[in-house]
Order: sequence, then C-alpha cells, then structure tokens
Amino acid sequence: MIIKMQASGFLIRPAILVLGCLIAFSALAGGASAQNPVPVINQPLVPDVAKPMGPAFSLAVNGTGFVQGSIVRWAGSARATTFVSASRLAAAIPASDITQPQTIPVSVFNPGPGGGESNIVFFEVMPRSPSVALAASAFSSVGGLPTSVAAADFNRDGQLDLALANEGESTVTVLLGKGNGTFNTPAHYAIGSTSESVIAGDFNDDGMVDLAITDLDISSVSVLLGNGDGTFQSASDSSVGLVPYALVAGDFNADGKLDLAVTNNGGGDVSILLGNGNGTFNLAVDYAVALGPTGLVLGDFNGDGKLDLVVAAGNGLNILLGIGDGTFEPAASFEAGVGGNSMVVADFNHDGRLDLAVADLLKGNISVLLGNRDGTFQPVVRYKCGASPAALAVADLNGDGNLDLAVADDVGNGLRAFLGNGDGTFKLAVEFSTTMDLLSATVGDFNGDGGLDIAVADYSGTAGVLLQVPFISLSKDSLIFPGQLVGKSGTPQTVKLSNISALPLSLGDIEVTGRNAADFSQAHTCGSTLAPGKNCNIVVTFDATKIGPRTAAVTITDNGSQNPQSISLAGTGVTPGPNATLVPTSQKFVPQPLNTPSGAKSVNLANYGTVALDIASVMVNGDFLEANNCGSTVAAGASCTLGVSFKPSQTGLRIGTLSIMDNAPGDSQTVHLKGAGTIVKLDPTSLGFGKLQQCKKEIQTVTLTNVGSTSLSISGIQVPPASPQVFSQSNNCGSSVPAHQSCDVTVTFSTFYENIPPGPYKGSVVISDNGGGGSETIPLSGNVVSCHECCF
Repeated sequence: MIIKMQASGFLIRPAILVLGCLIAFSALAGGASAQNPVPVINQPLVPDVAKPMGPAFSLAVNGTGFVQGSIVRWAGSARATTFVSASRLAAAIPASDITQPQTIPVSVFNPGPGGGESNIVFFEVMPRSPSVALAASAFSSVGGLPTSVAAADFNRDGQLDLALANEGESTVTVLLGKGNGTFNTPAHYAIGSTSESVIAGDFNDDGMVDLAITDLDISSVSVLLGNGDGTFQSASDSSVGLVPYALVAGDFNADGKLDLAVTNNGGGDVSILLGNGNGTFNLAVDYAVALGPTGLVLGDFNGDGKLDLVVAAGNGLNILLGIGDGTFEPAASFEAGVGGNSMVVADFNHDGRLDLAVADLLKGNISVLLGNRDGTFQPVVRYKCGASPAALAVADLNGDGNLDLAVADDVGNGLRAFLGNGDGTFKLAVEFSTTMDLLSATVGDFNGDGGLDIAVADYSGTAGVLLQVPFISLSKDSLIFPGQLVGKSGTPQTVKLSNISALPLSLGDIEVTGRNAADFSQAHTCGSTLAPGKNCNIVVTFDATKIGPRTAAVTITDNGSQNPQSISLAGTGVTPGPNATLVPTSQKFVPQPLNTPSGAKSVNLANYGTVALDIASVMVNGDFLEANNCGSTVAAGASCTLGVSFKPSQTGLRIGTLSIMDNAPGDSQTVHLKGAGTIVKLDPTSLGFGKLQQCKKEIQTVTLTNVGSTSLSISGIQVPPASPQVFSQSNNCGSSVPAHQSCDVTVTFSTFYENIPPGPYKGSVVISDNGGGGSETIPLSGNVVSCHECCF
C-alpha cells in the first residue's frame, strides 16, 4: 500500500522522502561530489541569423545551468566558448561556418561529473525576408488521430525526423525524414494506453534521442529508449496522476540527469519525475495546481539559476518556482482568464527576461505576457487568432532577428504566423489556409534550404511539414495591349519578376495559356533559379489573329507561394475601316405577364475598326422594345449598349428582331429575340435568404397572381430533386387559380438536416401551368454559416 503524505502544498510518496533524506545526509557528511546540471538554452540566440558569406561573429547563448567548461556545439561540433555566467555563454563562430544557406542546430554540452547536452535551438544562415510563406509538402498517413508532434534526428543522419502521439491508438508513430520535406514509411511503437503528448530527449545519457509520451488512460508516462538508428526499444512506464496531458524535460535537481514534469488534467496537479540517468525515474511527486491543468513550460523565470514551471490550469496560469533540488514551492496563480493547452517560452523583447505566449483554445486568441525576471509578468496582451488556436511554436521564421509565433488551429482554419517586432509585440497574422485540424506544431529545417519550416499533426490521421517557400513580386499582374490590326505584331510589354524572399526561387515553365494563347507570345531572362533579392524580365508580345477582344495569361510555375503565378493578358484585334460587332446575337426572355414590360437585356455594339461606325437606324419588331444609347456614331475602338425589353401582347411564344443599319460591311446587323407571354405574375420573382446559422430555418413567401381573364390550371409546384435539401415549399394554389385571383407559395430554408456544411446554396421552385409560358421558375439562394455546438 502506498501512503501519500501532504507537505507544503504538494503530495510526496515515502520512497522519495527517504531518498531525499539520504542525499541530504550524504552531502552534510561530505560524501557527495558536486554534479554539473544538464543545461537549458533559451530562445533567441543572439544573433539568431546571419547572411551567407558574412563575417565571423560572437554568438551569445542564454539559458540556465551553464558551468565553467560548458561547450557550445555548432551542428554537433565544439566551438571556442567563453563562460560569462551560469546563464550566458559566448561562442566564436568563424566565417567558414556561414558560407551557404542552412539551418544549424546549436546546443550546449556540460562536462562531467553529471552534465550532458542541452535542448537544441536553431541558427539560420539566410538573408532577411519581409514576410513568410508556407506550402504543404507531401503528408504521410499515420492513423490514430495524432495530437502531438516532436522533431529530432533519431537516426543521426543529419535529417530531422518526427514522432507523433496518437490519441486514437496506444501507439507513437515515427517518421524518418528524407531531408526534402518528405518522410519514409511510418513505424508504430506500442505504449501503455491512449497517447496525448510526446517529447524527445536523451533520458539515459547515451547520446541517442529517446521519447517520452503521456498515457491518458492508465495515468502513466511511457519512455522509449532510442537505438540511434531510428528505431526504439519497448516502452517502460512510470506512474503519474490522473489523465496526464503535457510534459516537459529538464534537470530540476542539477544532477546531470533529465527529469520530467507532467500536467495531470484529471487530477489538478503536476507530477515531477526525477530521472535516474538510465531511462527510468523515481516515484512521482505531485504538486497541486488549479483544476484541469493542460499546457506546461519550463524556464528560469525569477533569475535564480533554477528551473521553474508555468502551468495553464483553471482558466488561468500557475507558476511553481524551483528550489533547485528537484522540489518546487507551492503553486502561485496569476493572470486569471488566460487559459490554453499550448504555451511557449522565449525572450520576445530582447531584454534578457523570459516571456510567455499562450494559445487560448476557447477564446480564439493568443496571450503574450512579458516577464519581469522575478517570477511575475506584465499585463497580458491578446492577439485574435482564428476559431480554435490549439498549438504554438516559436522561431525566427523570416530571419529578421526577432522571434515569431506559428499558431495551428484545430477546426480546419489552417496555420497563422505572427511576425515579431522585437519589442514583445507582433504584427497582424499571415494566414495559410488548410482544411486540416492541427493540434500540434514544431519547427525545423526539414528540406535543408536554410528556412525554418513547421511540422504539424493533423487530427484526421496525417502528419507532415508546411515548408517555408519563396515568394515573388510581379511589377504588373496584368497587361492590356492597344488595338492591333489582325495579322500584325504589336509593341512588346515587360513585367519584372522579383524574388523578394530569403530562399532561392526554383522556376519551372513560363508559358502563355488561356483562351486565345495563340495571339500572345513571351520571352524571359529568368533561367531555372532566381537567387534571393534578384529579378528577371518577362517580355510579352500581342499578335492578333482575329478581330475583337483576345485574352490569355502568362503562367509561371515555381516553388514559391501561390504557385502558379499568373499575369493576365488582354488585347483587341482590329480591322481596317468601320466594324460592327454585336454581343450577343440572340436574347431569350423568361415568361412575362401579359402587357407588362420585362427588365431590359443588354446588347453590346462594338466598333473594332479603324474608322468611325455610322448608325443610320435601330429598329425592333414584334412584342419587344428598345432603348438606344449609341447615338448616330460609334468611334473606332469604342462600344455602346442597346437595351431590349419584352412586353407580350398575347400568351405563348413571341419572336422578333433588333436590326441596326450602319456603314459596316454587310450594311446591317441583327439580334434575334424570343419570349413567351403568360397570365402568371410572381411577386417577388426570386428569393434570397442571406446568411443562416446551422440548426436554424427561415420562411419567405411568393404571391402568384392570375392576371388573365380565364382560369389558370396548375399541374405542379415543386422544388426539383436537383435542388439542395435545405429548400422546401408548400402552397395553397390547388389545381387552378381563377382570373384575377392569387395564391401563395411558401418556401422554407432549413439547416436542421444532419451534416449540412457551411457555404452558399442555390435552388429553385418550378411552377407548371397552362398560363402560356409552360412553367415559371423562382430562383432561390442562401448561405449557411457555422454554429459550433448549436444543434441539440
């Protein structure tokens, strides 16, 4: 039987208490030698970016647990290191380390006794970008509803790999990276129960990356020791509190062995597991926090050189200040109203103090709290962020020396990047739409181009990388050419294409596409690759093959954002002398009540000639009316509009013509007209329901009137089967409507049906009768908008 003892606001198991007493006694007796801790690096490195081919520089590394003899490692190799303090090192970086674009993993190694290697922070060798652009690489099917992703080099090949916790299965999935943003076939490893969060670390001090995963259902943490070749040993479990959620690794007692902290969402506490240095852990010590703890970060928040914890719990934040021996002071709550299941810690304003950013899933915002370095924080500043921000990652995404935030959304709203200003504030979000439900995100250079990418876990069962890609600028996105004689070449026009990002732009095909592609040609100076900051020219020529408007586009295929890019092209082919071109050459009207004019339909008259078009007359015949705004002359290259309406004098089919007499070849042009007269009048003639939330309905009515002198027979009123099920109708018209009488057609727009997705909907009501037009149609439209959790 295990008896829990209450002590200073936390729960402790007897074995831990005895071990702590033995350690304390041994230290008093002089029998223990001092141990070096496992260090922790804070973000950002100073500087955190350098231009390729730049000069040598001194790299400042800030963190916790540095000692005399600490070594800064640059991609695993030692660099000359100066010990400044227990929280600061300086490393000499030669110019030969930054000759080409790349991302360098930087860590700190503490020598024995104890000691070990810190977490990794990335240094970018890349030019500065004004913004950031992302594009999805090939995603891998991992199954199991992945909720958490961790990145590390599991097989020591220099390429970043991924590990995913699968909430839908008792597994963790490993994806070994190919170095181009894609991954090999997933490997699945069994753990004790439903997994929630995964982190990477060296828990047995053998220099190979291991994994730790929270097991929701059996209240434990599983550790899988890495073999260094991308495979892992069987899981070993350590008991923690109820429903373990998030976890972090750090050396809380400064003995050179990684420890774990775990939030227990079902128990209202945080479990501390002190590491034995062989992949196993001592019995958990539980510290009470507010109910429902989720997010968890570590860092030295009060500047005493000891690791502390911040927990998101109870719709607020809790801080547990570390004592340095693996124990913590009782939790202190602060900043009520800030909740979230994801947090990151970094120095956002370059003042040497650790700050916090918290993703508030329920309120749809990001909370930023600047640290005071005494364990307290300045008032929260919030940034609106989509519907349900579920995960945060921090990095300098655009290489400007300021830390940015990447925010993943769990209801299909994609990913947002908040670019930092360097003073603790952030610009408006740059949005990258996806249809994925993203519950976790982490950063790394997954394709070796020097830009930091974002790996994400999609709850639908896939995982992959949103690669940072170049983005380009076009001096013009459209070209309009003046009128050009058919068969003759016009004056070329030029568009400048610029690579305004920090990444090389790879160019594929540049070609003319579209309806009249044969009328345009292009030549360019771009080559296959465009370096950062460089530009090239695309020259377009218009050679008209027919008279009238000609359209096409230059399509540019590349690896940039919004690929492919497009330059729209427009020109007009003209002919010598006057020209008369009518569009359209026929007009058909819907059934129209007797002796009432319809709305006007337009006919465009264009002169694609080189001299003026003289109009002698404009005439209509039959039950049609015309309105002429063309006057007597249409200048070369100009156009005008003729209006035609329908006023039937009899029921049934009615035909007519619109004729124009002019000086163009052929002397006259004709538009054929057709319509049907009916004794049915509809008011209104269409229904628009606007926006309607899911699980709601709206009703509108159309009045049908028989304007004739005889009874109207109705053979059917229906919403056609092809119309969406959101529309339905009822009516009181019966099988006939007497002369000069009315009835009502009632239309319902309902979103109570199961699985009605948001978006626009169009339908119709069709009335079949003997009124003269055969049938009348009432167009219907509406827009369904999301209403989360509103169906009961």
